[in-house]
Amino acid sequence: MASELIYRPIHFDLNQTEDAIRYRDLLDQNQTISSIDHLQLMLAELIKTRNPGTNFSQEALQEAVRTYLGGQNPELYGVWVYYPWLNRVVHLLPEHEFVELRTSRNQYKILPKEQEKLHKKTIGVVGMSVGQSVAVTMALERCCGALRLADFDVLELSNMNRIRSGVHEIGTLKVVNTAREIFEIDPFLQVEIFPEGLHRGNLQAFFLQNGPLDLIVDECDSLDIKLLLREEARRLHIPVLMDTSDRGMLDVERFDLEPERAILHGWVGDLKADNLRDLNTEEKIPYILKIVGVDTMSERMKASMLEVEQSIRTWPQLASAVVLGGGVTCDVARRLLLGFEVHSGRYFIDLDDLIPGFNTTKKTAKEKVESPEPVFFSYRPYPVFISDFQKIIPNPAPNALDLAKETLEQIVQDAIQAPSGGNMQSWVWYWSGRQLFLFLDAARTVKLVDYNALGTLSGLGAATESLVLSAHAKGLHVRITQFPSEIVPEWVATFEFFDELQPGCESHEFDDLYTMLYKRQCNRGKCTKPIDPISFEKICLFAAKNRNFQLNLLTEKEKISYLSNLIGATDRLRFTNEAFHTELVNEIRWSPEEASLTKDGIDLDLIDFKPSEKAGFQLARQWPLMRLLSELKGGKGIEKMTRDLLGTDQAIGLITTPEITPTAYFNGGRYYQRLWLYCTQLGIDWHPIPATLYSFLRLEHGKGVNMPKDMQSEVRTLSTAFRTFFPFPYDHGGIFLMRLVPTTSLPLKSYRRPLEDVLIVQ
Repeated sequence: MASELIYRPIHFDLNQTEDAIRYRDLLDQNQTISSIDHLQLMLAELIKTRNPGTNFSQEALQEAVRTYLGGQNPELYGVWVYYPWLNRVVHLLPEHEFVELRTSRNQYKILPKEQEKLHKKTIGVVGMSVGQSVAVTMALERCCGALRLADFDVLELSNMNRIRSGVHEIGTLKVVNTAREIFEIDPFLQVEIFPEGLHRGNLQAFFLQNGPLDLIVDECDSLDIKLLLREEARRLHIPVLMDTSDRGMLDVERFDLEPERAILHGWVGDLKADNLRDLNTEEKIPYILKIVGVDTMSERMKASMLEVEQSIRTWPQLASAVVLGGGVTCDVARRLLLGFEVHSGRYFIDLDDLIPGFNTTKKTAKEKVESPEPVFFSYRPYPVFISDFQKIIPNPAPNALDLAKETLEQIVQDAIQAPSGGNMQSWVWYWSGRQLFLFLDAARTVKLVDYNALGTLSGLGAATESLVLSAHAKGLHVRITQFPSEIVPEWVATFEFFDELQPGCESHEFDDLYTMLYKRQCNRGKCTKPIDPISFEKICLFAAKNRNFQLNLLTEKEKISYLSNLIGATDRLRFTNEAFHTELVNEIRWSPEEASLTKDGIDLDLIDFKPSEKAGFQLARQWPLMRLLSELKGGKGIEKMTRDLLGTDQAIGLITTPEITPTAYFNGGRYYQRLWLYCTQLGIDWHPIPATLYSFLRLEHGKGVNMPKDMQSEVRTLSTAFRTFFPFPYDHGGIFLMRLVPTTSLPLKSYRRPLEDVLIVQ
């Protein structure tokens, strides 16, 4: 290990007796040392530099060198520098002449007084990937006299797409390689290394040993250390720079001028390095994304972040970006150290913007739909179909009750507690002439996922079941007429209420489920405790009471794990096809404020995401990013979120029907609402995951209408695999696919649209 840490050259002044003896001993003991002596060349260049207006002939220049030496033995002039890792000695000018000549080409972009001032500065660099480029550029420009370098990592072959090192250096500490490169450029610079990286134990030494730092450059990967070094820099009034090698982004934090400045521009809030001890990697990711600026990252970096630990190992860095970052950081550091007006903030030197013409991913043309999608109703706004309905409104039964407004509103309020696809609540209730009419508001359907609005119809069926239970709880009897008119296909059902049992009224068999209406909940959380197998038996017995529909429960852990891959693939397809993606994005309520305002859709806060998953989901909202992922055949991170969720499950249920008709799906909704309420009685919640089923319906019964060809191919494969777990015939339809999880206390519940938005009273 000691040899691996050798990074300092050894200086020999042969005019000093002790140095001369040590130098001769070194050469005697190691006959393989090579010697490089270009002193005469350097002296000639020094003379020309000091006499810029003189054109020396070769003979005159040689004479000037002899005169400069004054008869002194050239071997004794200057210093001999031994590089142990190179097994080589090099003859150089004395330090003051070496520095003078090496920085002569800085003038007058850097003035002599400025150069002298910079020689007294000490800069700390943490992290030797981008940091190597920064440190070496600073050494080349000599914008400091001393460097402190910290990194614990070793060089790997995959680092060499942006770290300038030779293959013979693989396995060597990055900080050692960087220090060696700097000393090979300038053996008179002061360089200290911290090969264990920066940590609490060496923090004081890094910042203060041999004099305080004048500037620190943060290029480390660890969030803990990013905060720790800034806390210390702020305490000591030391400015901090950070380059991220994406879009030429540079952060400047002038703690020297603003000692009360919020760390990282306030993006991590009051988070302290100590707090991170209790956070795992997943929990740190949202803070990391805030630090790098998720909204300002390049599209390709965003796509890469979503693919980390899926199709790629870690986030990418390019040599061009790293070298640019080294140059930008060095330039800003020099100006800052010289007292130029450098303000705190985040800056971009984005070459894609500055030099247009970057070959961004091209938007592909949308496929033409060969034929319109067959529908059981037209997608008309509800004022239009209500107008048509009013022309054919039927007469009520003579003994139908005229409900009091309070009773009517209570019944409808209970009804709309039912689940609906995407929580879009696609119902319109219309009370007139002692009848309640239910309409499907097609404008609120999730059209592409919900093939032919069959899922929406099942949601109206669930609301119908809730309405019946509510009416029964109030001592009323209900008679339902389904799909009464072809003229107004949005007219789904008519309800009449009686105080005495009439022919055709609904059964009271399930009235005890009414008390579960407001306890039923959609639980999108992970399964954290077991479900009693006896409960599964009870559920199956209850489900068997209606033979028009079939419940299949999958409880084998291995099969659930495999099925989660299929469902995850469906989620990926929704994210990586533009029309489906747009619909999905519109279905989500991305902030509490948006959810409270619309009172529909799926509130993002109701989904049990890890912090890293939520951050990734927010990224996936952006279609240009998802288009790029689609072209890369990526999106495995989306699949992983689904796998991780379903991987905790003990049961997944599927409800099927032998008929694919509006009536079947409407009644199927009534069926699953009863079953869901029964499960609630048993202490079991549901989480609907129906998108997979409805993609199969679109492919198999809709002949793939409005589904891209490449998506059709993959969905066909998924459908075949799905039926190995749930073997139902292709002419049957899946109504509902759901997770069954033990009931837990949820901090939030889905919103419901206010009654005045969904109930019309004539």
